[in-house]
Amino acid sequence: GRRFPRHNPAVLWRGWTAGVLMSVPMTVMQFGGSRSIELGLGGGEGTELRLGQKLAAVSLAGAMSGVIINPFEIAQIQQQKYGGGLAATSAGRTRGHDFSRF
Repeated sequence: GRRFPRHNPAVLWRGWTAGVLMSVPMTVMQFGGSRSIELGLGGGEGTELRLGQKLAAVSLAGAMSGVIINPFEIAQIQQQKYGGGLAATSAGRTRGHDFSRF
């Protein structure tokens, strides 16, 4: 059979499987985060949140998942563009930027 091309990480990020592997964690964080935030806002069994509270919960959950998932998506895109491993890609993208303010 065909050998697995270990030298080209772009191969790992193609097709349906790669899409699922990036979408599932984001969706889980959005739904789980939304439920956790709703509980934090006072929602629970027998307690219905107002529309504004529900919208705030889903918006915060979406933002939270974006903050967590986007660095991985950026690394994925950079690996497709330049090749190399995850550590080298991350180091190459952060070199020359001052992150001490964060």
